[in-house]
Amino acid sequence: MIDTATLARPSHRPTDHVVKPFAWHRPPLVLAAAMVLLALVTIVGMLVDDRQVTGVDVWLKPFKFAVSVAIYLVTLSWLVGLLVRGRRLARIASNVASVALAIEIVIITAFAATAETSHFNVSTPLHTAAWAIMAASIVIVWGMTLVIAIMLFRTPLGDRARTLAIRAGVVVALIGMGLAFLMTGPNAD
Repeated sequence: MIDTATLARPSHRPTDHVVKPFAWHRPPLVLAAAMVLLALVTIVGMLVDDRQVTGVDVWLKPFKFAVSVAIYLVTLSWLVGLLVRGRRLARIASNVASVALAIEIVIITAFAATAETSHFNVSTPLHTAAWAIMAASIVIVWGMTLVIAIMLFRTPLGDRARTLAIRAGVVVALIGMGLAFLMTGPNAD
């Protein structure tokens, strides 16, 4: 017979790290909820609006950005909530990243609504300014993600597997986001 009292007893090995309960960081969650609403609106747009930009439904880009931004923001909220050290700095970084993403998504959605391309469009001073603002916004998001990553490397995150998974995940995210910068450079085409 299994002794349930023994199973319920906590381990006191020196290698065990106690992960304290966390609280989700709210500002990115609020924007994530807005992104879910935007995704729903863009789905309706795809169903009722037959306009296209470069051969693609005008609402597809804002839909894809809304979904990816929502996933990023929920993850960011969770990661900031895990922090023990540097939590205040990480919250500020998370808030700044959220504002930068909001700016990005507003520009993308506005250009979609007018059936114009938002990315790589420098056809008018307005388009050039919008492209520059989006570029600056994404650099800010990457930088704030780096700040949070550094905080994640400075705080205990639980057992070794969990710690490795979280830290590897944020490094992969930073590399993936960084690779996007290559798209903005000149190419042979």
